[in-house]
Amino acid sequence: MLMLGPAGAGAQTKVLRIDMGAVNPEKGYHLAWSAAAGLQVTPQSTLLLEFSRQNLSEEIGGPMSVWESYLGGAWEYGFGFPRTMQRQLFFIGHGGLLIRPNPLANAPYAGVGLGLRYPVSEWIGFHARVEEMLDFPKSQVVTGCDEFGDCGPFKVGGSLEHNLSVFVGVEVKR
Repeated sequence: MLMLGPAGAGAQTKVLRIDMGAVNPEKGYHLAWSAAAGLQVTPQSTLLLEFSRQNLSEEIGGPMSVWESYLGGAWEYGFGFPRTMQRQLFFIGHGGLLIRPNPLANAPYAGVGLGLRYPVSEWIGFHARVEEMLDFPKSQVVTGCDEFGDCGPFKVGGSLEHNLSVFVGVEVKR
């Protein structure tokens, strides 16, 4: 998928991005990762399909780990002159579906971000970005247990949730 052949005249540049990061600093940082693929449609605009996961628990794996997933699209606009500047500031906007662990219902989300891209060659570069995601979970009652072992039904969702995240990663263009 990375090397789909050289871009011919009029062909759009393919983009693949992989990131690691941290989410929700006010609740204690949680591990997150993201992968995106898309097309650079102009020298300054890129359309991406993105899949991200964030760890809601302290466990990385095993039966106690709890992860949320984000599946959505993103539009990215680069400020500056991409042919003459090595560094480029970009803005990113998202929308899509928050896929929550059972028994929680999935929810739509929207977000914005700001980042910096540093190409080291024509086809590879590094980037860092800060994003704010707003989730809109519906109100529901679920049965579960808290960290003290008290079990029973409790209400979740019904109010806007935000997720501040910081990502760093690598980007490949072909």
